[in-house]
Amino acid sequence: MEVIENRTGDFISKEYIKQLKQSSNDAIATLVKENYKNSKNLVYILENLGHIPASFSYQWIVELLDYPNENVRFWAVKEYRQTNF
Repeated sequence: MEVIENRTGDFISKEYIKQLKQSSNDAIATLVKENYKNSKNLVYILENLGHIPASFSYQWIVELLDYPNENVRFWAVKEYRQTNF
């Protein structure tokens, strides 16, 4: 199981991301905000996010479309497309 460490010293795994997604959109948005300055973590989060429920607000994904790192923008676009199709 792959695990990464975020800036607060907590660890992020695919299972953790899945739990947050099941709890609420705010939990995922908070995780992204906490890791905003770490493009590696953002890519990991977006890669492992999977399908986002239609009821979720996706404003935090839109904000990542202007992110300086190309890989983050790529995964943000991919996630954004899943919310609209």
